[in-house]
Amino acid sequence: MRTRGFAALIALALLSACTAPGVTRLAPSSLGCMRAVVAKMLPPNISDKHAHCLAAGFIARYCSRPEAYVASVGKEVSDLFNGSNDFEWADLKADRLGIACERSASSDRALEGCCIATLLRHHLPLSPPSRERVTGQPPPGMPHSPQ
Repeated sequence: MRTRGFAALIALALLSACTAPGVTRLAPSSLGCMRAVVAKMLPPNISDKHAHCLAAGFIARYCSRPEAYVASVGKEVSDLFNGSNDFEWADLKADRLGIACERSASSDRALEGCCIATLLRHHLPLSPPSRERVTGQPPPGMPHSPQ
C-alpha cells in the first residue's frame, strides 16, 4: 500500500514537470509556475472568461496540463469559500476550454486565437473586461481575489 502511494507521488511529480514541447517552464514549483503565467502572460483589459481561458491554457503550456486542472479547480474552490462571491461554473468551463486549446495550439498566438474563437462559439463573454482586470480593484463590496 505504501509503495503505491509513493509511486503515485513520483508520477505526479513527473507529470508536473511536463511543459509543451519546445517551451521553457516559467518556475520550478507548481505554485510559482502558475503565478508566473498569470503575472507575465495575461494581457490587461480582457473579460473574466477570456482571462480564465488564457490562464488555464498558458498554465497547461508553460507548466503542465495537470497543474492547469489543479489551478482551475483551486481558484474556484477558493472563490467559493473566501467570501468573494466570485465562484462561477462558467469559469471552470472557460478553464477547460483553455486547456483544450493548448492541446492543439502550436504557439502562444494560436492559443489566444483558439480561446477567442472557442469562447464565442460557447457564448462566453470576451468583453467588457471585469473591473478587477482593468483597475486591479475588486467590485465595490468585494474583497480582492487574485486570478
